[in-house]
Amino acid sequence: MDPRSYADLFRSESRAQLSAINSALLELEARPTDGQPVHVLFRAVHTLKGMSASMGYEAVAAFAHELESLLDHMRAGTQRISAELMDVLFAATDALEAGIGRAVEGATEPPALAAALAPLRRFARDAVAGEPAPDVGAPPTVVSLDEGPGVLVRVRQRADTVFPGVRAFMALRRARTLGDVVAVSPPVSELQAAETAQAFAFRLVSAVPAAEIEAAMASTGDVEHVEVSKGRGRQRAPMRLTPEQDTASTAAGPRYVRIELARLDAMVNLIAELAAARGRLRQFAAGRGDAALDEEVTRTSRLISDLQAEVMASRRVPAWHVFDRFPRLVRDAARQLRKEIEFTVEGKDIEIDRFLLDEIGEPVMHLLRNAVDHGIEAPDVREAMGKPRAGRVVLSVACDGSAALVRVRDDGRGIDRERVLARARELDLVGPEVSHLEAVTLLRLIAHPGFSTATAVSGYSGRGVGVDAVQSRVRHLGGTMELETVPGHGTSITLRF
Repeated sequence: MDPRSYADLFRSESRAQLSAINSALLELEARPTDGQPVHVLFRAVHTLKGMSASMGYEAVAAFAHELESLLDHMRAGTQRISAELMDVLFAATDALEAGIGRAVEGATEPPALAAALAPLRRFARDAVAGEPAPDVGAPPTVVSLDEGPGVLVRVRQRADTVFPGVRAFMALRRARTLGDVVAVSPPVSELQAAETAQAFAFRLVSAVPAAEIEAAMASTGDVEHVEVSKGRGRQRAPMRLTPEQDTASTAAGPRYVRIELARLDAMVNLIAELAAARGRLRQFAAGRGDAALDEEVTRTSRLISDLQAEVMASRRVPAWHVFDRFPRLVRDAARQLRKEIEFTVEGKDIEIDRFLLDEIGEPVMHLLRNAVDHGIEAPDVREAMGKPRAGRVVLSVACDGSAALVRVRDDGRGIDRERVLARARELDLVGPEVSHLEAVTLLRLIAHPGFSTATAVSGYSGRGVGVDAVQSRVRHLGGTMELETVPGHGTSITLRF
């Protein structure tokens, strides 16, 4: 196998795992006593380790192993979760992402990994000593699958499973959270080394009902079929998980393939040409007076319209595909600026054209940073004003007819019109006769290149490029910006495409 031929697939799969890691870290930081995010972290990091090893990215796999070891201490309760530990975990995730990017490009020793390794090892070394949990691959105490304690669980993977060895190992890890795995067939080492879809079985000593065991196995991904039995005497009939996971079912659920965006663009262009040809065909048929021809033209026109709708729909993806990275951005900005932020994403399941969604990522990033820096007050200031210490920032997506609306709003201080007006007079952007700024004029001024009311330049503001960059990008995409602001209550900026 030439790993380079799988580089794009690896990059895509690793991006999904990194997104899951960031989301789990944010959940863990908000609820340190909740153990579920730690399990999610461990599974995602372990999957990345297996994927990286399969691709031959040894430096990335080794770093993921170090991170996995620290997470194992957290799972066992021998490592206390603290603010410093969370910073180390976030930094390790950033290093892992950078290391994956460099590894795909061909770097053998990504420097970001080396820099982040020492803090990981320090926390793992300082973890409170505890009895390590037995690995799922430890020698089983029972060698027979047909007879013995517990239930026999048989799992069959889907034929198109990617990295089947990693998926099988994840399934066994998940089983260990339900009880004791006392026998595995084939051996764990063979399961992990598999390169094609496989069937495997294990004995599980657990009080968990069979239905929950089946659901747990299904949650590990790429599982086609699960059967729970007593061995020679079945506990229950074999159960198909869902129509989506049953490839033999006629009501099969959604299946996906990755298509290069350029191919979809070419299809859109061809559909446009086809629509033009449809118009000419209608004109040709109208002058013939042939009823049969008119019927076929009408039928063809309907098919072309349906095809056009399907092609356009194939370009749309849920907003969360891009917006998933923003909670981490807001969290990092809030910590650096010593502010408390409650961040919410609304409408993330609404589908938007993929090209547009990718292009608006940078403008939304600027608006969120402005909301955290300029909009939300310091916790003590908010408290003195009678507001909650944590400011609220909301990123929302909505549809308005054929338009997509992306809105960033906050409950902060709002824009000080008098301060903006004074600065605009200093820069000769308005005349002395202007005494009040309407929303349109206010937006024009704050979007002027270099315009800023900040008294000092920081890593987040002061250079007057944020709103200017947003408006330039929005105009380039054929969109518009709308501004609403109320002093003391907050600001809302809407991008309409």
